[in-house]
Amino acid sequence: MSVIKGIKMKLLKLFIAAVISGSMAASAFAADGTINFNGRITKATCTVDASTADPVNLPEVGATALAGKGKTGGDTLFSINLKDCGIVGGSANVQVKFDGVKDRIDGNLLKINPESGGATGVGIGIYEKNGSTLINMGELSKSTPVTKDVTKLEFKAKYVATGATVTPGTVKASTDFTLDYE
Repeated sequence: MSVIKGIKMKLLKLFIAAVISGSMAASAFAADGTINFNGRITKATCTVDASTADPVNLPEVGATALAGKGKTGGDTLFSINLKDCGIVGGSANVQVKFDGVKDRIDGNLLKINPESGGATGVGIGIYEKNGSTLINMGELSKSTPVTKDVTKLEFKAKYVATGATVTPGTVKASTDFTLDYE
């Protein structure tokens, strides 16, 4: 009897060791984190033409022409040129969001880079092609139809006074942009 009891005890110990080992192995394969994937499939995507990277040169404007908050000057047409647009399932549209640093006084305008000898009291407004509809920084432009070959998205840039007076000097700014297809 004691031999059978000894075997049962050994089997019980072996069973307990197996259960403990199994639970340890399971914890070794427990999840340490989660990765979430997000995306979107659109009707079209385009390649931005290299000419889009050309600088937009605003003309010289006298500080007195910009005397008064909200005064504008130096209207300059510029474009973002898209090519090789693969359109799937009919027509598609695109909007542009300008992601530049917002002017600290007027957050709808693009902030100019502060530098020695630079102008102050002014920001750059980016407008729809008509020149009267301001596209606020971080917001989408109006929708434009995409064509298969070349799509030209046209805008106007202007100096915009952010205060009563503008100090003369150089003006430099830059903005990234994002294309949003519909």
